[in-house]
Amino acid sequence: MKINKNWTRFIPVIVGLFVLPLFVQNAQATEVSFACGGTVELVLPCTGSVSATYSGGALTSASTTSFVTVFNSQGPDTPAFFAMVFDTGTGTITLSELGGAGDVLSGTIGSFFGGQAGGEDDVNLFVTWSTLPTIFQTWLGAPTGQGFTTDVSLTTNGLAETATVSIIEPTPEPSSLLLLGSGLLSFGGLLRRRILGS
Repeated sequence: MKINKNWTRFIPVIVGLFVLPLFVQNAQATEVSFACGGTVELVLPCTGSVSATYSGGALTSASTTSFVTVFNSQGPDTPAFFAMVFDTGTGTITLSELGGAGDVLSGTIGSFFGGQAGGEDDVNLFVTWSTLPTIFQTWLGAPTGQGFTTDVSLTTNGLAETATVSIIEPTPEPSSLLLLGSGLLSFGGLLRRRILGS
């Protein structure tokens, strides 16, 4: 049997198109959200307080002195209430379900910032959520999560006025995608040589 060699140069691309979806995680356009105060569904008022230290108007440290209650407004545990506890000194944060299944999400604070403006203080945390219950992993399509919008607004005496926590699936590193792509092209090249018998 004679093989037309013109189409065989596309074998690596064809293999890549069919094999790539098997290796890439199922990215969902969803996130896990927690909030209190502001315009939250059910208008859950915030409870809890935070001790925050500022220097020249910029946040230097913050930790909860009594846990901040947040409502799981989007996610697999909706509706549920969680106790948020964090400390920038130790770099830790947890969300513990109040009642129900008792789910606990925990993470590491990578960096933080905040400021004071007109009687309102802000605390913003960048968090890597390293420990998630199975139902949250399934919801996100990943075993861990990233959170770039953990934000707490405080009154001048440290009471939480609003709080938002958003957890999304981690973005794959460009180097990982490059490695995967080159591996698929190599696999396609080997398959092409095998089909052509050269």
